[in-house]
Amino acid sequence: RSVQNLIDGIYDYTVESCFFATPFSQGPYILLNLGTIMTVQNVKVLAQPNPSASRYFGLLEVKVGTAAATGDFSSYKLLGYLPTMAPYGGFEYNTEAAAGISGRFVS
Repeated sequence: RSVQNLIDGIYDYTVESCFFATPFSQGPYILLNLGTIMTVQNVKVLAQPNPSASRYFGLLEVKVGTAAATGDFSSYKLLGYLPTMAPYGGFEYNTEAAAGISGRFVS
């Protein structure tokens, strides 16, 4: 899968261009390095456009931090949380934070 499809709205709604973890992945995560500290206020995460989204996409946290981390993002500030599973394939979760968080990394 192409890393370029993970940021700046580059997606074409095909499963082939999506990031995915297997059903056996324990605590899968994505870590985006923005290259410099920025204020992050809005992150949109899209479920794959297929029926499996309601089983595998959800219960996710979007966090922002200033230092690189691997797997443990407890030091990052919470920007948004999706407490349920996606209701349908192609579901879009948008953090819609009231205030931005400064950081270089988004997970």
